[in-house]
Amino acid sequence: MFEAIASPFLLNIAMETLRLHVGDDFVLRLPGRSMAGYNWTLRMNSADAVVSITHDVVAPTSAGVASMQSADEAFTLHGASAGNVQLQFELRRSWENDIPAAEQRMFDVEVLPREKGKTANAP
Repeated sequence: MFEAIASPFLLNIAMETLRLHVGDDFVLRLPGRSMAGYNWTLRMNSADAVVSITHDVVAPTSAGVASMQSADEAFTLHGASAGNVQLQFELRRSWENDIPAAEQRMFDVEVLPREKGKTANAP
């Protein structure tokens, strides 16, 4: 499994490119601000099943003890079929739809065919 942790200090960054093979998983971890009411929302530019996406909350801990900070949000991208899709993540409060998002992250995801003889997530 691959993992990318986005920096909490980058605001309104340009589109990043992510590449994975069919069958691979890629974990994109975005900084959370749930204690201030913010959550990441996701929009895709295509209904094609290029990737399947699951969403989890990663609870912060400090030496095994729950922390008093916001939990990060993890989106696991699974390469379902070869192709491209653009993902737009917006950090916003659910009741503030009429104002711009506090932060945006954009990704161009390219899913490549599985190479012969390679297994999923193998280097």
